[in-house]
Amino acid sequence: MGTAIRSANGLHGEFDVIDASALAAVARSLAETVGRADVVEDVHALSAVQEAMLFHAVGSDADDVYIVQQRIEIDGLIDPDAFQAAWSLVVSRHPAVRSVFAWRHDGQPVQVVCRGVDVAVDLVDLQGVVGAERVIDDAFERDRSNRFDLAKPPLMRLSLFRLAADSHVLLWSQHHLLQDGWSSSVVLNEVFTAYAAIAAGETPVLAEVRPFREYITWLEDNDREDARAFWADHLAGFRQPTRMAAQPAEDGSYERRFRALTPELTTALRGFARQHRVSLNTVLVGALGVVLGRYSGRSDVVFGTVASGRPPTLPGVESMVGMFINTLPLRIHIDPKATVAEWLPSVQARQASLFDHEHSSLPDIQAWSELRPGTSLTDVLFAYWNFGGAGASPGDALTYRTVDGYGRTSFPFSITVEGADPINIGVDFDTADVPVALATRFLEHYANMLEAVVAGPDRTLSSLHMLTGEEQTALAEFNDTSAPVPYESVV
Repeated sequence: MGTAIRSANGLHGEFDVIDASALAAVARSLAETVGRADVVEDVHALSAVQEAMLFHAVGSDADDVYIVQQRIEIDGLIDPDAFQAAWSLVVSRHPAVRSVFAWRHDGQPVQVVCRGVDVAVDLVDLQGVVGAERVIDDAFERDRSNRFDLAKPPLMRLSLFRLAADSHVLLWSQHHLLQDGWSSSVVLNEVFTAYAAIAAGETPVLAEVRPFREYITWLEDNDREDARAFWADHLAGFRQPTRMAAQPAEDGSYERRFRALTPELTTALRGFARQHRVSLNTVLVGALGVVLGRYSGRSDVVFGTVASGRPPTLPGVESMVGMFINTLPLRIHIDPKATVAEWLPSVQARQASLFDHEHSSLPDIQAWSELRPGTSLTDVLFAYWNFGGAGASPGDALTYRTVDGYGRTSFPFSITVEGADPINIGVDFDTADVPVALATRFLEHYANMLEAVVAGPDRTLSSLHMLTGEEQTALAEFNDTSAPVPYESVV
């Protein structure tokens, strides 16, 4: 059982062989859970973002931190046994989803890949049940508070609700430590492909996949000193964190708010990006930077952005399953005199400069900044998702689509933009830090800023309007210098 492992990014040097007593204790616990003695298949380090997630997941009092849920509608007749077999096959193919997490004797976390792990698909028959949708909603909420034991596999749960013979809803919950959104799409595609073959009495033929460990090994070759120099330069002179959180309250809850852009604005945004030769993501990020600048009263802002983390030089990375994404601090300088059209390319170049160093850990980056030790650069996270949430089994026997999801991060204020039609913007926030009214108003201002950007490519950044009609009227009345001043107010 002496498995030599190294830390991702070389952050902690080379791991010693994991101590026998610690591994034996983990193996005994896993053997009891799985029901077999030779349960430990592999032991290796975590990626930088996994280490950060594990730290927050263990340290948080909230049960739902980094629990990811997907609500997937499935049309077509489902053979439960074949569906279970498809999931079992796909889980067996990917070590990352058969992993648990433990600690070495010195407190360093490790990822333990298990053999013989399966995930049960619980079938719940709701045919003819009045209020079936409410039953599913309640199950969705209960599941969210069912905290995973990170030392016991599997770290995912599946419930299949049958509404009619050809109508089902799948609730798929997992810990975010296992995999990212792209990986989930890979898994779903494989499951429905395997199902079609199994249901037809055939042996599924799936492409060969490479284990997540190869990515961890790849990380070791990164030049950490080069990364340190880049991030120190990227953040040079930045000494005031960008915050959305207001005065902390004693109690709070985790809330979500959404705003769908109009189809017309969605089309206009895509056309604007093409016309000005920038990505849609750049337009979204640029508008967000301006809004955060207005909220913070600064022309120099930083917010977290989610990078895919999949290195194109790693063979087979596009079909690997695991946690690849990383959070990187994007710094944006807002020049009030620059026009939208001339400023956005600089934002895109700024974003692109992060790609060569997208595997650096956020704690390291913050340590390389000029902020006081332990101070976070921002409490705002931005993510743009453009991967598929729908598909079909071969022959279209089953079609599926993700219609809802949930995922709580450790950031007090998270903005998610789904690149669908129309574009949908969501904010997730902790009301102990961010009041509901503030989050709701932010959504309006962000949507208004996107509209202003599209409508005014030749306007300066300082002239872009994000206020609502009511706010503009109130501001005009407040600034109306033609109104007479009462004599009593003159000193």
